[in-house]
Amino acid sequence: ETTKNTNIGFDMTLFKNKLSVNFDWFNKKTVDILFQSELPGTVGGASPPFINIAQMSNKGVDLQIAYRERINQDLSFEISANMTAYRNNIDKLASGVTFFDAGGSRIGPFNRNQVGQPLSSFFGYQIQGLFRDAQEVAEAPVQEGKEPGFFRMVDLVPDDTIRPSDRTFIGNPHPDFTYGINLSVTYKSFDLSAFFFGSQGNDIFNYNRWWTDFWPSFQGQKSTRLLYESWTPQNTGASVPKASDKSNFSTNTQSSSYYVEDGSYLRLKQLQIGYT
Repeated sequence: ETTKNTNIGFDMTLFKNKLSVNFDWFNKKTVDILFQSELPGTVGGASPPFINIAQMSNKGVDLQIAYRERINQDLSFEISANMTAYRNNIDKLASGVTFFDAGGSRIGPFNRNQVGQPLSSFFGYQIQGLFRDAQEVAEAPVQEGKEPGFFRMVDLVPDDTIRPSDRTFIGNPHPDFTYGINLSVTYKSFDLSAFFFGSQGNDIFNYNRWWTDFWPSFQGQKSTRLLYESWTPQNTGASVPKASDKSNFSTNTQSSSYYVEDGSYLRLKQLQIGYT
């Protein structure tokens, strides 16, 4: 692999060093990304070789702003904030490669890498909801195992049949931006400091749901969602599939948007109070 990184930025201070600003624009390109792929001809016990498979880019900005002030002899404070935003993209794949999947699970790989998409994007069936009743089942496209309370998948290629060609990109693990906030205050002999960190706009693939939200998937550990929020004839507007002992295409055997959740958060990572 080879990486080339371009950075353009500036630092400045204003108002007698009370305000400082740091800005950086970056463009990072990685070519000949290595990937261990299963290839024809590998024989028992032999590890498949690593191959150069892709070219990827990361373009974004880093920004940090800090302000400090002494109010009087007893009271002073400083607050700083930083933010990073980038866009990841697969620019090119090796000749003859249209995509490559990564990772494995009991429902197969749920990450697909393809030109024009971010690295390790989530891939699978888009869930339209649950079949509410028998009429919806009868009117829906052909779908293996469909019945009331099971997943209703989107027919992206309108041929009245749900098949692998209807799979699509269902989530992006890369955040829109990450950020941090530092705060410190001093009053006489007391001091307080806090550090917050957050991520905004990233998706996560909550594979834990496979274990907790479907009855056939290891019956000893089920979620309260399955018990109280799942589909029943009296709760047809539910978002959790019905408690069923069936395991098929319309339940827990496929990667789908049911597992994709918003991964945004803001966390207080450190809080310190002191007296000198």
